[in-house]
Amino acid sequence: MSNLAQVTKAINSKLSNNSSIEDVCIEMRQAMYAVEMLKSTIPADILEAIEKHEETINAARELLKEHVLKTGQTFKSDWGLTIVYNKGRESWDSKGLNGYAVAHPEINCFKKVGAPYASIKEAK
Repeated sequence: MSNLAQVTKAINSKLSNNSSIEDVCIEMRQAMYAVEMLKSTIPADILEAIEKHEETINAARELLKEHVLKTGQTFKSDWGLTIVYNKGRESWDSKGLNGYAVAHPEINCFKKVGAPYASIKEAK
């Protein structure tokens, strides 16, 4: 079993055994702190080399995305990377349309509501 699978299994077990979500957040925060501590033990020259490579990777990502946006076509490389072109999303004024739907309920058949989702943000 991979490390990610083990962690996922452990978190699911804790949440299903009435462990609070706060306990899981504390454990995650402790793991994040441990990673930062480990980074502090890596020699400065190696960290600098890693940062340079990350800068190169980020710059390449931006160039690839710019190219795909200019061409309007998805690009699939021979070495396993795909940069997907997505056309702009269409959106409507939901507040205005919901008001309009009060007087014209027949438009509600065109309304779609997506599933709720969660995201994690670090407190600043």
